[in-house]
Amino acid sequence: MYSLHSIEFLMHYSRLACVIASVTFFLGSGLVWWTNRSVATSENLRVAVWVVDPMENVFRTAQPPPDAPDKIELHAVRNEFECAQIVLRSEERIDELSVQFASLTSSVGRIEASNLRWNVVGYVPVQKNTPKTPASELAGIAPGEFPDPLLEKASFALAPGRSQPLYLTFRVPVDTPPGEYRGAVQITAGETNADTAVAEVPILLTVHGAALSEERHFGFTSWFSAGDLAKQHGVTVWSEDFWRLLPAYARNLNEHRQTMILTPMELIKVNRAANGYLTFDFSRFDRWARLFVDAGVPVLEGKEMGRRVGKWTSPLMEFHPVPVNDPLKATRKPLPNDAVLRAFFGALEQRLEKQGWLDRFVMHVSDEPTRYNYPSWRKMSQFIRAAAPRLRRIEANQTTELDGDIEISVPQLDSFGVGMDRYSAKRNQYGNELWFYTCMYPTGAFANRFVDYPLIKTRLLPWIAARYGLTGYLHWGYNYWSERPFEFVERSNLPPGDSFVVYPGKNGPLNSLRWEMFREGIEDYECLLLLSQKQQTHTTRTQPPSASPLPPLVHQPSEEVAQYMRAIAARMVYAPDQYNLSHQDFNALHRQIRQMLAARTNG
Repeated sequence: MYSLHSIEFLMHYSRLACVIASVTFFLGSGLVWWTNRSVATSENLRVAVWVVDPMENVFRTAQPPPDAPDKIELHAVRNEFECAQIVLRSEERIDELSVQFASLTSSVGRIEASNLRWNVVGYVPVQKNTPKTPASELAGIAPGEFPDPLLEKASFALAPGRSQPLYLTFRVPVDTPPGEYRGAVQITAGETNADTAVAEVPILLTVHGAALSEERHFGFTSWFSAGDLAKQHGVTVWSEDFWRLLPAYARNLNEHRQTMILTPMELIKVNRAANGYLTFDFSRFDRWARLFVDAGVPVLEGKEMGRRVGKWTSPLMEFHPVPVNDPLKATRKPLPNDAVLRAFFGALEQRLEKQGWLDRFVMHVSDEPTRYNYPSWRKMSQFIRAAAPRLRRIEANQTTELDGDIEISVPQLDSFGVGMDRYSAKRNQYGNELWFYTCMYPTGAFANRFVDYPLIKTRLLPWIAARYGLTGYLHWGYNYWSERPFEFVERSNLPPGDSFVVYPGKNGPLNSLRWEMFREGIEDYECLLLLSQKQQTHTTRTQPPSASPLPPLVHQPSEEVAQYMRAIAARMVYAPDQYNLSHQDFNALHRQIRQMLAARTNG
């Protein structure tokens, strides 16, 4: 039986095992050199194929190491995704390469090949590195090509002298029996027969006897742009062609464990009748909500209806004017905006209740209040509460002074690092849920999801939440693309990749390395939570305090569970801007958590 104290021993044992393994691979290298005259016109063609960590940013110049593993080894619980990466390199051009999987089999069952997929790792140009970030904190130095998009291709080519990674994704169905599942990934050129095999890499996937719940316990939103989707796909926003594209994006959000969808309030049309009363058309709002809720994205996140007036240090925030369709506007005065807003929020609350969505709705007020303008933000938030007292309020912020006027406080990571004690005290006092966010800031040593940052820093973002008792994460950029996202990843002079984590494909989104890594991090959080809950069965249960009149949006761990999560996450997260970036240490802990889960589940 594993315990928290056994983790240190296991990590020590794992390091020793890795040293022994390294010596073994060095003496009998795991690097696979394949010679096959049928794959090209050269007399004797050599292709180097090696396995690398999926958290590795593989550049075109990558060379095969002498101690590369000779097979893919993965550990997972049921209902979890796991990823792997292999790299190919040749000094001659090879065309029409493709990848095949067979089902993974064990003595107790099989994982069908339909649960396995592969993508060619694409490259995007980065013109300049993220500002105020030392070279030691970067994956590579700009300008240059950086790996990020995961391309969907039936075949691909190797350019001479340029390394090409392939990204492999394995989904473990929830009903998979625990066991060791074996198979192989085969890379072929031309026709798929034995004479054209370029390489075959064995796969060993150990499925442990625990399962992740379908229920999501980590709140997560990455903001969705309807306008950018329409522009990149060449359709008119809100047209039927637009609506036909949306399900693919909704499925992608669900597959990556996103719990919320940013919902434009312009979906609700406001009309003024001849008698002067306001009416509200929710038909487009309802269609949007049903589409995402049915796809498994359960929470509607109302886009803010306010703004900062003037520069960043301005003390004033105010509501936008609400557009009102009034056929008689030429002959009568418009209604005051406050009156329209009061009616709008009241009607919204009633509609949400009628449709059964009231408990799955949150409302932004005005983005990123700070110490300069939080009094005006709080006044706006109080206005919403008076008009619609059952609406939860959420906001990305840089101030601890929002108090009881917010249900979900989302400080920027560096702001939380400076004020974590005060943020935590306010949470205990007012019952706020506490998340965190990143955007173009923070940079430097902080974790973020930029293209030029090490992928492990993206994966560690949910670990930061586990380390500090936070229960969600917000980022503004899911698909805020530049005009040419494959050629320019620095929209509006932002850090590379800040504004998006997927790319526009033919009929929907293409994933990125960063997007896959973040899902891996959320699954790590869920495993940490599940393990900590199983550990809690031997302790006294106490629930976290809550002074909020509304129930929490996402699961709030008990104090005992949160403490156990913090203790394990502290192995990788030392401080809000200090981390253990060792892939070896991370993978050892990743494996041990799943082994401990299996022991707890079967014990």
